[in-house]
Amino acid sequence: VANAISSITVTPTVADATATVKVNSTTVASGSASAAIPLAVGANAITVVVTAQDGTTTQTYTVNVNRAGALSNNANLSALAVSGGTLSPAFASALLTYSDAVANAVTSITVTPTVADASATVKVNGVTVASGNASGAVALAVGANAITVVVTAQDGTATQTYTVNVTRAAAIVTVFSGTTFTGTGIATATLSGGGATCSFGSTAFVGPSVPAPAGVTFPDGLFDFTTTNCTGTITVTVVFPTPFAAGAQYWKYGPTPSNNPPHWYTLAAGAPNNLVLAGNTATFTITDGGLGDDDLTVNGTIVDAGGIGIAAAVAAVDPVTVPTLSQWGLLLLSGLMLLGFVGVTKSGRVRSAKR
Repeated sequence: VANAISSITVTPTVADATATVKVNSTTVASGSASAAIPLAVGANAITVVVTAQDGTTTQTYTVNVNRAGALSNNANLSALAVSGGTLSPAFASALLTYSDAVANAVTSITVTPTVADASATVKVNGVTVASGNASGAVALAVGANAITVVVTAQDGTATQTYTVNVTRAAAIVTVFSGTTFTGTGIATATLSGGGATCSFGSTAFVGPSVPAPAGVTFPDGLFDFTTTNCTGTITVTVVFPTPFAAGAQYWKYGPTPSNNPPHWYTLAAGAPNNLVLAGNTATFTITDGGLGDDDLTVNGTIVDAGGIGIAAAVAAVDPVTVPTLSQWGLLLLSGLMLLGFVGVTKSGRVRSAKR
């Protein structure tokens, strides 16, 4: 009988009305129920003894009643394992939440739960799994993936939910090509350094978000990017479609360690950015949290936007044309000057004669 049944009665009926009957040594009227007999959990032997009219002949019947134990309410796991990565922290029955990290190449994972009570059942992401066996493959999207393991105790009421948060890494991107913001052609950016997991996060060829510096134009626009999971210093090489004009500089807009408000500034050829401009290729370095990293924080992420700027050429000033006289004009001028000289000479003579 079930655990909920704590007692039982027995109703014996004798074949001969002159016989008597006892249940567990207590006389019972034939065809009537005995008194309630308490049942312990487990086996319980109940005897039914019939005595014939002669008082000598007896027959003993035995009823073995097994009362089930109380239904278990144990909904714990005794073990939990994953096919990829490592659970953090290490599994403990009382800990309900775990994290796991896998490479981008890992597109699915299995989970193996083991229940602490064999009478319990378990489901992984809503699908029943035999205790101690691997679940079906659970597909992983790039980023966070929550996998639930729900244990239901034998009593059908008690449950326990364990959660494994699996993070699948994004693909490592070290090369990006695209049309420049100004439509001059295709530009290609290449990332190196920063460790094995260093990758472009976001990439785009854009225009300036604020007015350009006075007199400066950006023939190919700007290259806006972030990197993720990088350590130390990265090297970025950008091949632009437009050859660099004389006086070209690599301009950036953002905060700097010595001047926090965002502003325009140029990268230098020496440390820390080691800028090299050659032909149509710009190469520079940025250290996480250093000059050129717009978040100025050592956090594994570098935020940058910049591009080749050309100072506007100073417009050439046309020389002022001085009017010139024609040959006839020169002759006329010479004649006038001669007449003036003659007049002066005569006047001098007249004054001399009067004296």
